[in-house]
Amino acid sequence: MTSCRDAKGRYCRAHGSRGSPAIHGKGETSSRREEAPERRAPGHGQDANIIRGYGPGKFSSVIDSYSYDASTDSGGETIGDVSEMGEAATPIEVDVARYEELARENGDELTPAEREYLGNHPYAIVFEDSQGFVSVEYFEHKEPFERAVAHAESAAEDFYADENTDESDYPDNE
Repeated sequence: MTSCRDAKGRYCRAHGSRGSPAIHGKGETSSRREEAPERRAPGHGQDANIIRGYGPGKFSSVIDSYSYDASTDSGGETIGDVSEMGEAATPIEVDVARYEELARENGDELTPAEREYLGNHPYAIVFEDSQGFVSVEYFEHKEPFERAVAHAESAAEDFYADENTDESDYPDNE
């Protein structure tokens, strides 16, 4: 497996060693993170100027958990299938008001840094791997987002084309 790197050439923090470079795009991950044991509103021991980490588990950051929630609510198209490919990707457009609503539903509120980050990154791809871990790539501009989506679609098409190749297409090895 080759190493994933983000748009600035850094090693990918979104997937780490779990991710599939095959459908991994070249967006930017939410790298200004600090660990937090649970989602809590600023003022409860939280610094309002950070993107809060989610703590150990399925997500890397609180906003990643809301991106996942938004992706499951959106009814958008998922690229790939976790059970077949080992990873699936769901492209979404980031709606800060929707994220604030999701936060309120969870007894939380976004920090100013989270609101700013989401406002500056209106596109995202939510990845889920076969072990249930979720990572999210955020994009500032539509063109790199569309290229990453096209890359994911191409990788999924290649995967399914390889899976559906009829063995009769190959000459006998006698």
